Amino acid sequence: MAKKLNNTENRKIILEIFQNSNKPLIVEEIVKIMFEKTGKKMILSTIYRNLKNMEDVGILKKTFNEDGSYMYILKGENSCKAEIECEKCHKTVEIQEDTLKEAEKTLEKLGFSLSENIHLKGECKNCKES
Repeated sequence: MAKKLNNTENRKIILEIFQNSNKPLIVEEIVKIMFEKTGKKMILSTIYRNLKNMEDVGILKKTFNEDGSYMYILKGENSCKAEIECEKCHKTVEIQEDTLKEAEKTLEKLGFSLSENIHLKGECKNCKES
């Protein structure tokens, strides 16, 4: 039997935060955004419990940051995204869907499918020229 979640005010706010985000979020970012939205500080254990419950039922996906910390992202039918970030200025550009589709076709030929977001790092044109 699939686990169901009650639709609490905190979960609604957390879900809205992820729906308005185009990147994985760490808990500290979620806390900050929640405070900005509500004016209230939420207890960390409450946030972690909500994130865990939302992950358990398939709403969120937990991934890892480069430093090993947890990040969460909204999981959906078409939630796989690709982006590239400049290591110098941190400008981030989403890779266009048609380009990502080509990568998926190549991976399918190799017997793979994308299930994670892709975050590439490099150097943008402006930083290269300076």
